[in-house]
Amino acid sequence: MAWINPVFDRTETDVRDKTSKGFLKYDDLNRIEQNLSHLAAKLEVNYTAKDWSSRPLIFKGDLIKILDGLSTIRNHWPIPNLPENPQYPINTYEKVNQIEKIENLIGNNITASNESQMRCGEMFAGESGVI
Repeated sequence: MAWINPVFDRTETDVRDKTSKGFLKYDDLNRIEQNLSHLAAKLEVNYTAKDWSSRPLIFKGDLIKILDGLSTIRNHWPIPNLPENPQYPINTYEKVNQIEKIENLIGNNITASNESQMRCGEMFAGESGVI
């Protein structure tokens, strides 16, 4: 699955003024799940994203699955000083922001790591000449 830029700048004003970022929408759940699936694939971890396009009901188990997936990914790609995972229930904009911020930090770290490997590989940092 392709990476979708996470949204983690929701504010109390968004909720109070009922802006589009002030609601947890199915598009948000699809983005969160798709990004978890993307990270899991990069780390060769099993995570099956749910498609929220048909607008099914959101159950506790669905949100627990997202939090468990986030924990699994964190455990496979530890980053110092990463914010803690939010706890169930996911009932505030801060908790949704936190999920997406963690996804973003891990995603950026994986991308930076892959780019560093290319710069230090033989074709960029090795000696000139053929062995």
